[in-house]
Amino acid sequence: MLVTSIEQINRLQYTVTLDHEIQLVLYKGDLTRFGIEEGNSITTEKYHIIVEKVILKRAKAKLLQLIKISDKSENELRLKLRQKNYSIDVIDRAIEYAKGYGYIDDRRFVTHIINARISRKSKREIVAYLRGKGVSAELIEEGFQDTKTDEVEVVRKLLHKKLSTNETISNEKSCKLYGYLLRKGFSAATVMKCLHEVGLKYNETEDLDIFI
Repeated sequence: MLVTSIEQINRLQYTVTLDHEIQLVLYKGDLTRFGIEEGNSITTEKYHIIVEKVILKRAKAKLLQLIKISDKSENELRLKLRQKNYSIDVIDRAIEYAKGYGYIDDRRFVTHIINARISRKSKREIVAYLRGKGVSAELIEEGFQDTKTDEVEVVRKLLHKKLSTNETISNEKSCKLYGYLLRKGFSAATVMKCLHEVGLKYNETEDLDIFI
């Protein structure tokens, strides 16, 4: 296999191209260790050693390091490894390795996120967060089906934090609270119900003006 080019990516890494198509990302020490120079050839055996014993091993170690820091979705981990210049094939193999030991499980990730946030976030906020992490809509919905949710109670807690004891709520403050809770993804019906519970006084004929 002919080393057709060696290009520096950053201070530490180099892209080594073999036979004009196969690319490896290696460190300067790797080039020295394996005697890789532009115009030289490497054997198929050496190529497999580099991929299996060096690149894949590093990808697995990086993956485990990321998981150790905090639970992450599969898609999030893939993106992190791509940022480190690992090839799609190496990433796939590292991911499968971690899955085999149960280190990556999007269902568990969804359950963890829902349970951690359900007492202070709306379902819409949690769904948006999980979709942003690349989790499928189906898995997210399954997670909510397996979790008891009570958005009325969440809104009550948020209002309790926002209001002083025995505070009289003005129409202006009601509007601000209403908008704040709607932006967090709670339904208008749930927000109105909870505002009424804490003593909101309003004229029914003024509803549309107050809560635009």
